[in-house]
Amino acid sequence: MDFGKRILFIDKNPYGILIDTYKYCQYLQSDYDVIYVCIDYGYPRVDSGRVEVKYTPKLKSKLLRGIMFTLLSLYYAMITKGFIFVSYYPGCKILKRILFWKRMHVDIRTLSVSPDISERKKWDLELNKTICEFDSVSLITEGVKDKLSIPNSKKVFIILLGADIISLTSKDFAKLNLLYIGTLNNRRIIDTVVGFHHFIKKNPTIRSHYIIIGDGNELEELKKYIYDYHLESYVELKGRIPYNELKPYFDSCNIGVSYVPITDYYQYQPPTKTYEYIMSGLYCLATDTYENRKIVTSNNGFLHDDNPSAFCEALEVTSLMMKNLDSNIIRNSLSGFTWKEIVENHLLPVIRQKRY
Repeated sequence: MDFGKRILFIDKNPYGILIDTYKYCQYLQSDYDVIYVCIDYGYPRVDSGRVEVKYTPKLKSKLLRGIMFTLLSLYYAMITKGFIFVSYYPGCKILKRILFWKRMHVDIRTLSVSPDISERKKWDLELNKTICEFDSVSLITEGVKDKLSIPNSKKVFIILLGADIISLTSKDFAKLNLLYIGTLNNRRIIDTVVGFHHFIKKNPTIRSHYIIIGDGNELEELKKYIYDYHLESYVELKGRIPYNELKPYFDSCNIGVSYVPITDYYQYQPPTKTYEYIMSGLYCLATDTYENRKIVTSNNGFLHDDNPSAFCEALEVTSLMMKNLDSNIIRNSLSGFTWKEIVENHLLPVIRQKRY
């Protein structure tokens, strides 16, 4: 392999877990030699095609995992003459400090979403310090950029979120088949289950079902509510499912749930699933955040407040218009946001900004 033609991705997430870098690699591998350095957490491995994935040894010790990841990243960064793309993680600036002569780019997908304001300030301060170390930075939205204190001299790029058209099926809107895919950490997904419960009690003749895919600290609360109210036949908890196994759920469901709390720290974080639901023809029920308002329109979804009553009301409104919904109209309401277009129009300008 020609080391000069490489693109090196350094990401703590195992290959295929973070959709953004997974899709970057997929669409770059035909024209570039791509290496992806990550930590092995023991998850099932995703087929990487021509992407050369370098895992750390599988270790139980968090400290040893971190040390091995840093050493592996430094080795490949040192021998790589091509573009070096670092997905931000706390402490990643050590790579640049050690290999100070190497040009490195850092990508930031999120501000802190901790409910603790002091934790958010600490995280965002660390982001600002990290940005100052690297040669260039990419951010997910202009809103995130405005929240950070970035020196005017720093090269800043916006790499928007994208989505694949996972499902091309024409949806049957004869009943409500809800789908939530995403983290169950600090998202208050219990609000949607409570709202859904209220809806099915008020509308027993409307056939409806809710599938939740994901894992996190809210899982036990969800399990308890479903058990206490005997909702097992209405709500399914599927746990974590790899990205490449999600298609059957996008095919069979017709309502996508894009629920994040409406707080200052979520306003500028566009949920990936909002794009994926709509581009796969699912009508999207989304909380009324600044970024969701840019995507969700009367043609493809409904914006609502972040509480159970508002979610129940969104289901009520949707149920009344189901016969008029068309998955092709929904799918065609978004253009320019496929991952292929994101790579061509937003990532490649970052890679080609200078000769590395």
